[in-house]
Amino acid sequence: MNINNSESEYCHPSIDITSKSDEASAASSKDKFYHRPMPSQESSTSQPPIELNQRIIQLLQLKYNDLNLDEIIKVNGDIKEIVSNVQSYLDSNELTSGFPAREMYRLFIDKTNWDPELGFFIYENESGYSKALLNTFIKLKQILSNGEFNFKKLSRIHELSVKGVANDTLCHLDISEVFCVPLILGYNCTRKGFMEISELIKNKKHSWIANRYPVYIGNCCIERGLINPLIPDHKPNCTISDAVAGINHRIPENRIYVSEYFYAYNKKIKNIKANHKHTQEERQHLIITAIAEVCRNIQMSHPFPDGNARSICMSFNGLLMIEKMSPSIIPDTNIFDSHSIKELVKIMLDGQQLFQALRVPRCTT
Repeated sequence: MNINNSESEYCHPSIDITSKSDEASAASSKDKFYHRPMPSQESSTSQPPIELNQRIIQLLQLKYNDLNLDEIIKVNGDIKEIVSNVQSYLDSNELTSGFPAREMYRLFIDKTNWDPELGFFIYENESGYSKALLNTFIKLKQILSNGEFNFKKLSRIHELSVKGVANDTLCHLDISEVFCVPLILGYNCTRKGFMEISELIKNKKHSWIANRYPVYIGNCCIERGLINPLIPDHKPNCTISDAVAGINHRIPENRIYVSEYFYAYNKKIKNIKANHKHTQEERQHLIITAIAEVCRNIQMSHPFPDGNARSICMSFNGLLMIEKMSPSIIPDTNIFDSHSIKELVKIMLDGQQLFQALRVPRCTT
């Protein structure tokens, strides 16, 4: 089944949604991404609606000791209406119709924190996180459809992604201090990904990598893009102290590099579409590869003080959809920090299969 084109009727595919690439070491370390059962048509309709009621408030109070209830109510009071709007939007598109809006949390919350109810109200102590991203999702086509992908469009996606989110003050600051993104093997970093980004930014003035475990012969560092093979992948519940390296940035100076990545992406997309020798499948794979590359490079560049991962999450799904391809559910958007392009493409393709598998079948016999 080709999940990247429009079908008049959707049938539930028979696929292995847990397949993974040997090269995607981060994926293999989180090797049970998609373990929640697929919703049946009956279960999707029988579940309670997503709304802020007394039951939800009690569950939130049990889970969060320092919950600001007034803030939760203020920010999320209209969540039921928003979820309804998202469902209408999903059902209006051939590739997303039948996907339950109540499963949308999977698109922008890390798999380890998936919660089919509470995730709609608070995530990482940010009230309104999911609400902002739901509102962003339904505006992606409007933002991205006309003209080339550029920093103005990315900034608009970022603005919507953090709008109204409690504790989002940092997202709006435009400061030039050095930011460091820790890289943890098997979490947001792979060895092949580290080699690629090391090469990518080796001559960049405002971005640089601090490698804690380079490869040495004697006292000489022979390759800054390699991490010592004796360093293992991270253990569960890793912390920043487990980082093997860090990507350092100066914001907003390093945004000049982001412009270079936009230019390269738009040129690739134009050339792919101009080449009529490609089969549809080849063309789609090339486009997905280009999307993976530009999103990885932007995420690696860290153009905003905060909210980068959620902006990339929205961007890559928006870019997929305007190319008439299925959205993709990935286990953690932080994989865009330092994975190889080939690894990311495999994870995105697996995520497309998961998205399609979650759609409620519309088959007729």
